[in-house]
Parts: sequence; C-alpha cells; structure tokens
Amino acid sequence: MVIIIIIIIIALANQHYQNKVESKRFMNNYEYFLDEIRQVVVEPELFPILEELRQTDLNELFCSDPEFLGSGDMRGFVWSLFVEKALYNSNFHQP
Repeated sequence: MVIIIIIIIIALANQHYQNKVESKRFMNNYEYFLDEIRQVVVEPELFPILEELRQTDLNELFCSDPEFLGSGDMRGFVWSLFVEKALYNSNFHQP
C-alpha cells in the first residue's frame, strides 16, 4: 500500500513539474503567437484586441492551471482568447 502511495505522489509531482515547464514555455512563446495572429488579421478594428492581449498578465491566465499538450494547444489557446474578445467586442458594439 505504501508503495502505491509513493508512486502516486511521484506521478503527481512529475505532472506538476511538467505543467510548470509547459507554462514557462507558453509564456516565452506568447508574444510570438500574438505576432502570428497579427500577420493574419487585416481588419484594423481588431488591432486593439491584440494590444489588449499583449498587456494581459500571463500569470492571471494560469490561475486555473491549464494543461497544454504541445505548441499547437498553446497556439490554439491564444487564438481562442483573441476570438473570444473579438466576438465579445462585435456583440457589444452592434446597434
């Protein structure tokens, strides 16, 4: 029984370490992902959203401790933040 508990503790510690590594990787690539979006977005009214995302405190994004599987997931997460804000702003400003 003790061995099983030790194995579980080691697995949880390893998962926590991996999450920290991925979080750091995400923070290092965040600006790059926003630059990628900027290359695709051509509507000037969406540029302020990108600037707002650049000002986001990245530590706040990790309050819920999201788990990423790879850079595609990280990129998708940034795109989802952008799309969510763009949709909110378009609904908010409609007559």
